[in-house]
Amino acid sequence: MAVQEILTSSLLSQQLLSSVVVVLLCCGFAIKIYHGYIRPYKRLTDSGLKMPIPKPFIGNMMDYDSSSQHLAQVERQKLYGNVYGSFTFYAPTVWVGDPELLKVVMVKGFSNFTDRYSLAKLMKPLDKTLLQLKDKDWKRVRTTVVPTFSASKLKLVLPHVKTFSDNLVSTLVKAEAEQQSIDVWQPYGYFTMQVILATAFGIHFESPEHEAKIIKAAGTLFRDLSTSAQLAVIYASWMFKIFEPIIGGSIMNSIKTLTDVVQNIIKERRKNLKEGIPCRKDILQHMIEAGDGDNLNDEEIVAQAMIFLIADIPKDAMIGLPIYGVHHNPQYWPDPERFIPERFTPEAKAKQHPFSYIPFGGGPRNCIGMRLALMEVKLALVKILQKIEFVTVKETEIPLPLKTGATLSPANG
Repeated sequence: MAVQEILTSSLLSQQLLSSVVVVLLCCGFAIKIYHGYIRPYKRLTDSGLKMPIPKPFIGNMMDYDSSSQHLAQVERQKLYGNVYGSFTFYAPTVWVGDPELLKVVMVKGFSNFTDRYSLAKLMKPLDKTLLQLKDKDWKRVRTTVVPTFSASKLKLVLPHVKTFSDNLVSTLVKAEAEQQSIDVWQPYGYFTMQVILATAFGIHFESPEHEAKIIKAAGTLFRDLSTSAQLAVIYASWMFKIFEPIIGGSIMNSIKTLTDVVQNIIKERRKNLKEGIPCRKDILQHMIEAGDGDNLNDEEIVAQAMIFLIADIPKDAMIGLPIYGVHHNPQYWPDPERFIPERFTPEAKAKQHPFSYIPFGGGPRNCIGMRLALMEVKLALVKILQKIEFVTVKETEIPLPLKTGATLSPANG
């Protein structure tokens, strides 16, 4: 009898313990939901912001298809106004689509918005880019890198851009001569990769096979990367590093390929500098020389090369800039889907708010490669239009559907 009582007592104790554990887990989950979502949501709405109701853990990230996040900006603007809230996973986010407030965030109130919000620590070398560095490290690297994009420095890389522009024109001329239709996104993308790899990465292509291998790796990371893959790289990098190669992915291998190539080039150029051997004057070389005296270490130089490819606000909220939404807001751009070049005449620009068009951002954190980007696109466009006339064909999609990824690109390109 005593043994039976002991067993019964033990069983009851285990059941009680299990019940207590379940209750504690439920309470912990409820507390997490309250502090992680309900309380921040109430804080945003109490400040007067309209927003969709977030879901636990994913916030509002899945409210729209991952390839349609640019359209989500436009739709939410219609529903909630030019300034609205949402949750980026667990991070309460205030989306600022009002040009005057954008000016406050990016320029006037920059000291209050100095660092980019980090939801997770990125894998190397992406953790050392200007998009990830904070405070003194960001200022040190930004101050060191900015002069490499001066007008005088860009003149030195102009011959490379001209060469690749001529190659692009030759590709289009050949297609025209053969009476072939061509998906221009492909040669344009190839041209962009050639310019960035040659100028920012300092890569000298040894053969067509070597060029194709490097450009394929760069394209995997900075042109073909889907939104879902981006999220996996950013928010689950440790898991992604383990499982992506197992399932036959190429992202980790592409990162390693580009990192190894740039590290070897930096090592070779530092050796040449010590021995007095002249080095090719490109953006990578300018960063190496500007980084002397511990201003930039090799890991930071690799990271910056990688990145050249890719107001009264509630406390602890992330500020989001819905650039696509601003550029497609009929309040600032009437009939935004129409191609109207006259919008950008000097007279028209004088009437527009300067922060209603921000393709390169604005203020101290504007895109550091803006001058290079404008130089290559202007040069390529002029060379193309001198020899090529564009016409639509039956495969031409009007209007052109787009998809969100590492960049905004043709949905069917």
